[in-house]
Amino acid sequence: MASSVEAAGLESNLANDGNLTTRWASLHQVDPQWIHIDLQDEYSVDRVVIHWEADYAIQYQIQVSSDETNWTTVYTKTNGNGGEDVITFSTQTAQFVRILGTQRATNYGYSIYKFEVYGQVSDDDATLSSISINNSPLSGFSPQITSYAHNLDIGENAVPTVTALTSNPNATYTINNASDISGTTTILVNSADNTQTMTYSVSFQQSTYALVWSDEFENDGSVYLSGQTKCC
Repeated sequence: MASSVEAAGLESNLANDGNLTTRWASLHQVDPQWIHIDLQDEYSVDRVVIHWEADYAIQYQIQVSSDETNWTTVYTKTNGNGGEDVITFSTQTAQFVRILGTQRATNYGYSIYKFEVYGQVSDDDATLSSISINNSPLSGFSPQITSYAHNLDIGENAVPTVTALTSNPNATYTINNASDISGTTTILVNSADNTQTMTYSVSFQQSTYALVWSDEFENDGSVYLSGQTKCC
């Protein structure tokens, strides 16, 4: 989420899509401006990395929050020069991490290719950080929500491939695939210290639509009347 967006194609989510060719950009000539990341749960964080585009911040703050309303400043920059900023600070427990730009380097807005947040994950964490269905992120995923229903595409008749990532990379998990298209795939997660477990489930819902007509449109698209000779 961000305080503003310069134009379509420069939205805030493009600063954390893992792609250094896409970016977020704020409105021009307006201070302050901000962008923040929702971690979906509280974590112990202590480092951010910012990849600035040419329109960087000379002055900005890193702020954290647990409720998206009350913010604590954990770092202040007063002499920014763009490029890549690697910032460390004392460990904070937070769900939201924000860059608050207070002085622009150009007459344009603020622009960021990539905004990364790093921290510590407890060894007793048994949550997942993502679930994907046939290599596409599961819509509406949150680490604390364990049950999902996934709508299949029209004509899809094979059990989808489910993959996952754990919040703590040292945690382990087992995927039990659905036996058929109307079944449920479960993911059992064990924390790194083996003290906690969580079970996620994904049920599949087949489309209620059916194909009732199709046309391959094999002719060349020209129109002619019966009894006349088609030409050209």
